[in-house]
Amino acid sequence: GYDADYTDFFTFPLISGISPDDPIYVNAALPTLPVSWLSINAQSKTPGEAILSWATSGEQQNRGFTPQLRSEATPNFVDAGWVEAGKAPQDIQQYDWRFTDLEPGRYQFRVKQTDLDGGISFSPLVELQIRNFSSHLWREGNALHVSVDLVEDQPMSFFLYDLKGSLMYQQQKGILPKGRQELEVQMQLPSGLYYYELRIGGQ
Repeated sequence: GYDADYTDFFTFPLISGISPDDPIYVNAALPTLPVSWLSINAQSKTPGEAILSWATSGEQQNRGFTPQLRSEATPNFVDAGWVEAGKAPQDIQQYDWRFTDLEPGRYQFRVKQTDLDGGISFSPLVELQIRNFSSHLWREGNALHVSVDLVEDQPMSFFLYDLKGSLMYQQQKGILPKGRQELEVQMQLPSGLYYYELRIGGQ
């Protein structure tokens, strides 16, 4: 009367008569990781572009990295290029890769690491929303100014909310030509924090 799966848990090979409880045996049985992933981050500062950056340490027999991405339209990861391993493998290594010509949408990014012997490992996944515009807002006296850089002709709507989420102002524009567009809002606003929303096309 015993469970076979339970006994399998305690099945182990003997190496030179060393017990599996011996710390020397345990350390020898653990695989050596080719790199230690310290961080990975994706950010977008320019419409249609993304910068993937990552940091590693303790690289051993590392050949290099392949930045990868996938979108809602392409469920399989696609290789974007190749980054050679750093020259000081035991130190902290910093890497980055710039993705360009990305369509608007949500993307997942990761990095594939390749050993000198062909073995591979993967970084954690990171997600990022890519937009086809960038914006900036500032205040001059009683006027709010909104600057928007469009990569294609699109309609635009502007909304301003207070901290409670109440709508304070809205303005809808027709289709604007690509390039830098500026919107000026003249209104008296008391001091405080506000949120603004831009709707560009369907975003």
